[in-house]
Formats: sequence, C-alpha cells, structure tokens
Amino acid sequence: MNVYSKIFGMLFIDLIINLQKNVGFTAIEMIGYLIFANIAFKLVETNNYEVSNEIRNGDLNKYLLKPFSYIRYKFISLLSKFTIKIVIYAIPILISMFVFKISILKIFLFVVAVLLALVLNYLLNLVLSFLTFWLLNISGIFALIQFVTSFLAGTLVPLNLFPNWLRTLSDFLPFKYLGYAPSVLVFTDVGYKEVPLMVSY
Repeated sequence: MNVYSKIFGMLFIDLIINLQKNVGFTAIEMIGYLIFANIAFKLVETNNYEVSNEIRNGDLNKYLLKPFSYIRYKFISLLSKFTIKIVIYAIPILISMFVFKISILKIFLFVVAVLLALVLNYLLNLVLSFLTFWLLNISGIFALIQFVTSFLAGTLVPLNLFPNWLRTLSDFLPFKYLGYAPSVLVFTDVGYKEVPLMVSY
C-alpha cells in the first residue's frame, strides 16, 4: 500500500467519523450510501460512443431505412444490458439488505429509481451524441461530461457535503438522480420525495 492510499484511507475514515452529523447518516449508513450510489451509477451507465460512432461512420443510415424507431431500438438494447447488470449486482444488493437492514420496499423503490435514472441518462447521452452531426469528434465532451456526472451524482461523497452554492446548482441539474437520489431513497425517508422529481425530469 503506497502513501497515497494511506492518506486517502485516513481522510475517508475522518470523513465518516467527523462529518456524518452534517450528512444525516450514521457511519455504517455512510458506507452503505457509497455502495448503493456507485451501484446505481454503474447500472445506469450507457455506451456514450456507440451512437456517436454510428453517426460519424454513416452506419446510422441503415437503421433509418428500417421500419422501426432507432431511438426505441437503442433503448431496448440498453435495457437488455441493464437486465444482465441487475442480475450481477443482485448478490451485493441482497448482502447489503442484511448488513444494513434494508427493507424489501426500499430495495424495490431503489430499482424503480434506477430505472428512471436509466431513461434519464440514456436521453442525456443521446442528445450529446447528436452533436456529432455538427462536430466531427466529441470524445472530449463525453470525457468532460462523464467526470462532471460522476462527481455531481454523489458517487464520491454525498451531495450534503458540497458547499451551499454547489448543492444548489446540483438541484437544478439532473445528475444527482443517477446516484445520489436512488441511494438516499434507501437510507432516509426524505429520499421518497426524489421519485416524483425524477419522473418530472
């Protein structure tokens, strides 16, 4: 273990012990939050470059000539991959249910929230991919958006720890629904209000 790993570990422990009062979680719930936030974020991941590459290479034409919706086809394809991933993550989710004493209802709501987040993330990436019609290469934009999304989704730290101005900004952006909102739904009763907001997006 190098010195950077030790420093990060010490900071993480300090974060859990000393700042949990500002987040509203216990130390155990903080760990659980990070686990579920990252599971949610992994479940809603999409292949950012697939649509962009098809537009750039001209492969989009063959889909437009067929009697089905390209956007619907891509979403169904994504949904099949999501089904496989949810089966893979079912084991850590079930283990977490017993470790963190999570009710079946909250797990069900977590899955519903993740499904809504999947639709949201798919549409966001689809809109970004359409920029390829005007820009030849948008890999840099995707890389930037991926970093911003990961940070504002609360996969590193809960959004409660953000400065007030950044927390307010995140409330106006859809990224928190990709990780933070589904995880908060599991560990707090306040999280229930996030579901209608996700639907409104």
